[in-house]
Amino acid sequence: QEHMLSLWRWVLLPRMQRLHLAFAVSPAAQRAYQLYFGDAPFEVVPNGIDLQRFSPNGHVEPPAGEQCLLFVGQLVPKKGLRSLLEAFALLLAEYPRLRLRVVGGGPDLERYRRQLVPPLRGQVEFVGEQHGSNLVQSYRDCDVFCAPSLGHESFGITLLEAMAAGKPIVAARIPGYVDVVGDGEQAVLYQSGDVRALRDALRHV
Repeated sequence: QEHMLSLWRWVLLPRMQRLHLAFAVSPAAQRAYQLYFGDAPFEVVPNGIDLQRFSPNGHVEPPAGEQCLLFVGQLVPKKGLRSLLEAFALLLAEYPRLRLRVVGGGPDLERYRRQLVPPLRGQVEFVGEQHGSNLVQSYRDCDVFCAPSLGHESFGITLLEAMAAGKPIVAARIPGYVDVVGDGEQAVLYQSGDVRALRDALRHV
């Protein structure tokens, strides 16, 4: 997103200067835009979701050791799936029945599938992009939602969806996410990119 702003700055700047009011979805997004467009009169108006759509539906507690982790996002490097897979592999030594469901598409989907090795191959499920009731059900079926992004997030709408579904969250401590959740309150936060810290946070939850 910031790369695109840099490329389009000189085209957009004259138009931005004529705005009386501009909206950003988070303080992180506001800071990114102001870096390129100066002190435009931004007002922060966060994203929202349909709470009723994602509301919990009486999820049944799984048998011991059969918990399911959930990742939702595009399969691009900045989303941090590689870190999550490495942390998940470490956790399998302690929780051999743990599962990971990966919801999302992107250019790296098939590469991720091909690179799975035992024991990950039998415990990680790539379901591609999910929408509507299928996406909602993925949230409802999981036990812990994980957002391992490496940075460059203006918001964390998947965090809102997981909260609405009543799920515990483990998320990277990055701008954008810390505008949505507080550490030890709505989520357990860890140092982005630190695989062992992610493993420890997931183990704690």
